[in-house]
Amino acid sequence: MNDRKTSAIPGAREGERPAAPEEPTLSTDVRVWKVSKISSKTAPYQLRWVVAGQVRHATFTTSALAESRRSELWQAMRKGEAFDVETGLPESELRAATAKANTRPDPSWWDFSREYMAVRWRTAAAKTREGLADSLASAALGMLGDKPGAPELEDVRRAVRWAVVPAHKDGEPPPKLEKACAWLAEHSLTLSALTDSKVVRDVHYRLSFKLDDKPAAADTYKRRRRGFNTAMEYAIQEGYLDENPLAGLKRPATQGSDTVDPRVLVNEIQGRQLLTAVSYIGSVHRNRGRRLVAFFGCILYAAMRPRKWSGSGWRIATFPRRDGELSLCARHVPSQVRSGPTQGSATTRGG
Repeated sequence: MNDRKTSAIPGAREGERPAAPEEPTLSTDVRVWKVSKISSKTAPYQLRWVVAGQVRHATFTTSALAESRRSELWQAMRKGEAFDVETGLPESELRAATAKANTRPDPSWWDFSREYMAVRWRTAAAKTREGLADSLASAALGMLGDKPGAPELEDVRRAVRWAVVPAHKDGEPPPKLEKACAWLAEHSLTLSALTDSKVVRDVHYRLSFKLDDKPAAADTYKRRRRGFNTAMEYAIQEGYLDENPLAGLKRPATQGSDTVDPRVLVNEIQGRQLLTAVSYIGSVHRNRGRRLVAFFGCILYAAMRPRKWSGSGWRIATFPRRDGELSLCARHVPSQVRSGPTQGSATTRGG
């Protein structure tokens, strides 16, 4: 029997530095036995072999599988390959298994999006789910790569938004999205592609702009970026990435104009016409028109927001004029309601 085992480093004192991982004990003393049949309903065929006196065995459902495995072990033994005493595997298989275990998983963006949404779906609110789906679908537009046959951008967005719903995991996509889903599942770039600066720029562009290449609204960009950042936090946690690829990357400032377009504002003549028109609304005794005059008058001449006017205790007052007519005005009535933040039913659990 010929056994090999890595010895300790000469001259190294105990506790001086962390010990290196212990290497496996290898041996070329190997014997492979014939396949035998055992009393088992699930795996009735057994293969046994001996490595340095240690008996190893494996069971198979069919005789063909058992003979195939025996042939692999026999070929390795005839080549003079050493076997691991602890596991009974040839050295080449042991190295392949170790390399696979040490290899970082690198899912495609398609698979990662579905995995991430499955994790977040249970605890996320409906609007949060919608925002995350939009973020992942927008980023998917930058993860297409240069392979031919890519679907239309609108189909990509629709396909990703459909696929990330956990209930659709084992379902067939709609007929209009079958080709897009099949292409994305096979050709989407992997997460490791986010280390490429070109891919990062493409993803950031898709988060910042709409499909017609017009800039997205600021709130839309913030929502997409926030959803993408949470997805990257999950990727870092699972060991897919080391850092957020968009960290430190800001949206380029767009040139805007501070000049107000007079066509979108109400001028003085239009304001007077508006007040005259709303005064005829409703019957006289119910004062609906008078309330609307005061309401729009405060907006036009005091630049008050509608909610501030309606919720701050403003009331209508009439004053006699010299010509005998009544002058309509708005006055503020102090409210006795306790000040403090209010919360609508739409944001509560009971709403």
